[in-house]
Amino acid sequence: MYWWALAMVAHPEVQRRAQDELDTIVGRSRVPTFLDAPNLPYLQAIVKEVLRWRPVLPLALPHTTTEDDWYNGMFVPKGTLVLTNLWHCNHESSFYGDDAKNFRPDRFLDANGDAIPGPAETREDGHGTYGFGRRACVGKHLANESLFIYIATALWASTFERIRDQNGKEAPIDTETFVDTGMVLYAYHHASGLSADLYTTASLSRTAARLRLGFLRYLRYCQLRRSYMRREP
Repeated sequence: MYWWALAMVAHPEVQRRAQDELDTIVGRSRVPTFLDAPNLPYLQAIVKEVLRWRPVLPLALPHTTTEDDWYNGMFVPKGTLVLTNLWHCNHESSFYGDDAKNFRPDRFLDANGDAIPGPAETREDGHGTYGFGRRACVGKHLANESLFIYIATALWASTFERIRDQNGKEAPIDTETFVDTGMVLYAYHHASGLSADLYTTASLSRTAARLRLGFLRYLRYCQLRRSYMRREP
C-alpha cells in the first residue's frame, strides 16, 4: 500500500482514471464491494501493476534444491540455496516492453480497456511477485482481494496529493530510490522536512462523510466475514 500511495501521487492521471471508473460503476451512494471487481478492470490493473512495479521481496524467499539438477549448462547440487530475482522477472523488457521500469497499469488492458492476462509464465497474476510453481505464495488470493478493496475504498473516498510548502510549492517525488533491508524494499522518505509521511496528503474533497461511512462499513464487513469463517468446519 505504501508503494501504491506513492504511485498515486506521482501519477495523478492514473488516480483520476481509477476514480472515474469507480464513479461510473459504483456511484457515490455506496462503497465499493468485492462484487464490483469484475466491472473495475482498471482498478484490477492497478493492483497487478503495483505488485509488478515494486515487489516487496525482490529476491523472493530462499529455497533449496531437493536433488542434483542442471540449469542452462550449470550444475546445481542438492541442498543448494536458491534465490529468485523477481525484480528482474518483473522488469523484463521482452515481456513488459521498453517502459517496464515505469508505473503503467494500461499494460494489463487491451485497446478496449478489458483485462488481459499478461505473460503466460505468470499464469493469471501478470507478474512474478508471488513466485511460481508448487511453491508459489498460497496467500496470493487474499493479498489480491485485500489490495483491491483497500485501493478501491481509498480512491472512492479520497484523493492523494503532494504536500506543499509554505509558498505553495509541491514537494519533490522520488519513486526510484528505496531502502533495501536485505530482503524487503521500502519507499524512501525524502529528507526535506516537509512531511513526516510520504510526501502526501489525503484530500477528503470526495467528502469526509463518504470516507467515514466507507471505513465503518468496511470494518463491519470484515467483522462479519471473520465471524462467518470461524463457523466453517
